[in-house]
Amino acid sequence: RIFGDFLLNLLLMKGPAQSAITLTDNVLMRTEISNDLRIQLVLKRARCLVLVGRLDEARKLEDENYCDGIDLLGADDQNQRFLLEAERLYILGDIEGAQAYFEKALGLFQQALDIYQRLAPDRQGQVLNGMAIVHAKKGDLRSAQEIFERALFQANSLGNILFKGKLLSNLGNVYDSLGDLQKALSYFHQAHDIFTKIENTQDLANVLGQLSSAYNKMEEYSKALAYRLEALEYHRTIGNKSGLAKGSTDIGSLYESLNQTDLALEFYQRGLTLHRSIGNRTGEAITLGALGALYAAHDQIKDSIEFYRQSITICEQIQFPAVHYFRGRFAEILARESQFEEALDLIRKSENGLVNIPFRMAFFLCNCIRVYQLANQPDKARMYFKRAQETVAKLKLKKNHKLYQQLKELEDWFE
Repeated sequence: RIFGDFLLNLLLMKGPAQSAITLTDNVLMRTEISNDLRIQLVLKRARCLVLVGRLDEARKLEDENYCDGIDLLGADDQNQRFLLEAERLYILGDIEGAQAYFEKALGLFQQALDIYQRLAPDRQGQVLNGMAIVHAKKGDLRSAQEIFERALFQANSLGNILFKGKLLSNLGNVYDSLGDLQKALSYFHQAHDIFTKIENTQDLANVLGQLSSAYNKMEEYSKALAYRLEALEYHRTIGNKSGLAKGSTDIGSLYESLNQTDLALEFYQRGLTLHRSIGNRTGEAITLGALGALYAAHDQIKDSIEFYRQSITICEQIQFPAVHYFRGRFAEILARESQFEEALDLIRKSENGLVNIPFRMAFFLCNCIRVYQLANQPDKARMYFKRAQETVAKLKLKKNHKLYQQLKELEDWFE
C-alpha cells in the first residue's frame, strides 16, 4: 500500500496521468484493499481523468455507489469522511468549470473550502486555485488575481514548490488577459523553470502553451509556434486529449497568422474533432469561431456565417464570455453583407461584455467602429473610436501592433 501510494503520487507529480490511471485500475481490481484506500484511489483516478480531458468518466464521482462507499466508513472516521467528501466536491467543481458551468463550479468549490477551513487549512490552496480559474474564465480577472495571490501566499508558507509553479502560471494568465504581457511572461518563465526542475510534464506542457499565447499577442508568431509545437508533443506523450485539442486549435491560429492557410485549416479541423470527442464545448465554440474568421478572410462568407452561428449558439448555451468577442467579429461580417439590423443587434447585446478583458475589448471595439461606419452612422462610430483609443492606450503594446494599425485605418474613414 505504501509503495503503491508513493508511486501514484510520483506519477501525478511528474505528469503521465495515463500511467497513474492504469496503476489505480490495477490496484482497484484487488479485493483485499480497504474501503478507505479504495475511495482515495477512486478520487486520485478522477483527478487524472480530469487532467487528460476524460470528463464524462470523471463524473462517476456523482455515482451513488461512491457516496455509499463513504458512508461505509466507521463512525470514528467522521473527519476523514468529511475530507474525502471535500476532495470529491473539489474534483466535481473542476469538471463543471472545465465545461463552463461556472456558477455550479463555484458552489462546489465553496462547499469544499468550508470543510477544509475547519479540518485541513493547509489544503485550502487547491480549492482557491480552482475558484480563481473559474473567475478568470468568467472574465472577472481582478477577483481571479486576488484569489490566486491568496493561494500563492499559502503555497509559499507551506514550501509547496509544485503548487507555487501552478499559481505563478495562473497569475501569468491573468496578466496576459489584462494586456500586461511583459508581466505575464515573467510569471510564465518562473513557472517554466520550476516545472522543468521538478520534471512535471503536464504543467510544463501547459506553461509552454501560455508562453505561446503571450508571444502570439506580441505578434512574434514564429516563437509562439515553436513553444506551442513543443507543448503539443508533451501533451501527446502523456495522452492529454484536452491539451491536444486546445493545442491543435492554437497552432491553427498561428499558421493562419503566418499565412499558411492549408495548415491552419488542417489544425483547426483536428482541434474541432478532438474538442467534440471529449465534450469540451468551450473549445468547440472557440474553434468554430476561428474557422468562421478563416473563411471570412478568404471571402467564403456563407461558410463563415454558418461557423459563427454555431459558435455563438454554443457560447450562449453555456454562458461563455467569449460570446461577446465572437459577436463583434460576426457583426462586422454581417455589416459587410449589408445585414445591418442583425449586426447592430449583436453589438448592442455585447457592448459592455468584455470591459474586464481589455485586450479582447479592444478588438471588439474595432469591430463596432467598422459596423457603424458601414451602417453610415458616423456619430456612433466616433463614440466607439474614442473608447477604442482609450482601451488600447492602457495596453502595453508595441506601436507597430496590429491594433494600432487597425485604429489608423478606421481613423482614415472619418477623414
